[in-house]
This record gives sequence, C-alpha cells and structure tokens, in this order.
Amino acid sequence: MSFINAIISAFIGGIILNCMPCVFPVLSLKFLSILKKVKDHNSLTIKIEGLAYTVGVLLCMFILTVLLLILRSMGNAVGWGYQMQSPIFILMLLYLMFLIGLSFSGFYDISFVLPNFGSKYINQSNYIGSFCTGVLAILVATPCSAPFMASAVGFALTQPTLYFLLIFQALGFGVAFPYLFISFFPTTLKFLPKPGQWMETVKQFLAFPMYLASIWLFWILIKESNANIILPALIGLLFLAFSIWILTKLSSKIYVVVLLISLNLLPFAVVKNMACVQDTNVADFSIDKLTGLVQNERNVLVAVGADWCVTCKINEHLLASKDVQTLLRNKNVLYMKADWTKRNEKITKYLLKFKRGGVPLYVLYFHNKEGKVLPQILSKEVLVSELQ
Repeated sequence: MSFINAIISAFIGGIILNCMPCVFPVLSLKFLSILKKVKDHNSLTIKIEGLAYTVGVLLCMFILTVLLLILRSMGNAVGWGYQMQSPIFILMLLYLMFLIGLSFSGFYDISFVLPNFGSKYINQSNYIGSFCTGVLAILVATPCSAPFMASAVGFALTQPTLYFLLIFQALGFGVAFPYLFISFFPTTLKFLPKPGQWMETVKQFLAFPMYLASIWLFWILIKESNANIILPALIGLLFLAFSIWILTKLSSKIYVVVLLISLNLLPFAVVKNMACVQDTNVADFSIDKLTGLVQNERNVLVAVGADWCVTCKINEHLLASKDVQTLLRNKNVLYMKADWTKRNEKITKYLLKFKRGGVPLYVLYFHNKEGKVLPQILSKEVLVSELQ
C-alpha cells in the first residue's frame, strides 16, 4: 500500500464508520438538527456548526494518535484501539453510552447539567455543542473497525510520525465528512418530511442502539476483568440515573453537583482496585485434597461462599487483597475456595460437619487437623491474630 492509497482508504473507512451502531445515532441527531435550522433559514449557523463538529473530530483523533505514539515510544506494544484494553476506559464509555441513551429517551436534557454554560452557548449557538459532539463521535467510534480502515491503520503503524498522523487525520476527516457535507449542502436532506413529531420519535428510537452498545461494552468489561466487576458496574449505572433524577428535581447548587460527581467516581475506584487483585492465587476446594494437605501438616484456609452471598463477596475481596495474600504466603497458608453458588453435596456435607446450614464459613487449619472456625465477617486484624 502506498501513502496515497492509505490516505484514501482511511478517508473511506472513516465515512463507513458513521454507519456503526455507536456512531450512527449521534450523527442522525445532528442531521435532524440541520433539518430544524433549514426551516429557520440559518444557513450560516449550519455551516459553522459543521466546521465546529469537524474540528472536534480532528482534535480528538489527533490527541488519541499522539498518545499512541508516546506509548509506543516508551516501548509499549500497542496499536489502534489500545484504550479499549483499559477496564476504566470501557466503564467510562459504557456510562457515556447509557447517558446518551437516557437523553435520547427523553429522560433528561443536557442543558440542565451545566445550566449557565449550556443555556449561554449550547442552546443559543450550539457551536460548542457541535464541537463536543465531534469529540464524542470519535470516542464512541474507537471500538469499531470498518472496511478500508483496517489496512490503512495497519500501514500507518509502520510509517514515520508525520505519515502516521496524516493517515489518522484522514480517518477522522472521513468520520466528519458526511455531517460537514450536509451542513454546506442542507438541501440534500429535502427527501425527509418537514420537521414535526416524527423527529422526536426517531430520536427516541435511536436510544436503543445506544443501550445495545452499553450492553456490549458491559460484556467486554466482564471479559477483560472478571465477574466480580458486575455488581459495581451496575451500581454505577444506578448512581448515574439517580444523579440525573436529583439534578432535574433540584435547582443548580454546586455542592450537590460535587456530591453526585464523587458518588459516580466510586465504581471507577472499585474497578481499579479489582484490577489489582484479580490474579489471586486460589486453590479449588476438594475434600480429598484438603484431607491430604492437612495430614501432611500443611496450613490451609478454607473459604466456603457463594456469588449470591453479599457477605461472602465482601470477605472474598478482603482475602484477595495484596496485604492479606502476602500474610498468607508468609505464614505458608494455602487459600482454598469452595464455591456453593450451585448445589454441591460435598460442600454441603462439609458445612454440616461444622454445624452450619449456610454460608459463609471460614475454617483455618493452622498447626491443627481439626480446623478452627473463624468469624463470618472477616477482617485483617482477625487473620493476623489467628496466624500469630
């Protein structure tokens, strides 16, 4: 592939990206906004918005590619879409898609989130709004690939910095081109009916591809981390919906906004923390294995729990922490996990042996063959005390 062919392929691939489920709803709403302004004969406004959207697309693409170059120069083996390898970024994108879907469904309007800023700029001129939409278009397009695009990106990754940046800018210009073209030639939308209630119906319908994208990103998030991430991610979605509901009911007060932002940052902190403990060394529970280990005077901590047991999951997170894992290794204690999420007669018999009819159950075999039952609510202090 020559440099010119790569530029053309990137440009065509960028145009096709607009048809992807993540980008198409955003672009469709921009087309509908043009239709409204054509009725009001705001041709200059439409053109400026098209340029602002294009600048947003190209700037966001430039920032992403510069970050990619920096990471590669530091010796990291990364390629396009490198940001999708971060659970934090995926969670952010998931929440963004969900918020867009709620907005399309009519649950809230963006102007109330930043009332002064929004009413002064976005609602009147909408230039900044168009710029931000361009940035959004690139962010939501990053998980996607399109015909022509893959070969151009592959070629770009082997080229000098200038060619690299130009090819990705061509890709970004391809993403911006349909809206830019229609903003300069709005009569191309004359085949659409006159503005009316049908536009609101279309807007509400376009919420469903955004919800579908949220579901897909949620699946990716689980694949990149583990099932423990499901609960904090879903709670985060609840926090978002609750925050929007609060903001629609209360007048704009800075302390309320700060509180809600802090609330919505909690899931990100949990996800980051989980990413640090997901490689925990855990042995699967087996009566025969446990018996053999105890007879050989091996120290073992047996944890019997289930996914539907909240106390179990909290204790499990503690046992997976770096400090506790270090403590167990220093004391030569094997962490053995018995999963009672599904029916298991052997685990049930083990519970009954200690006169327990449910979970959680924690038994420590430390220089003894009978085992000592620990409290149901564990703490680092309890474990340290028992292992002295």
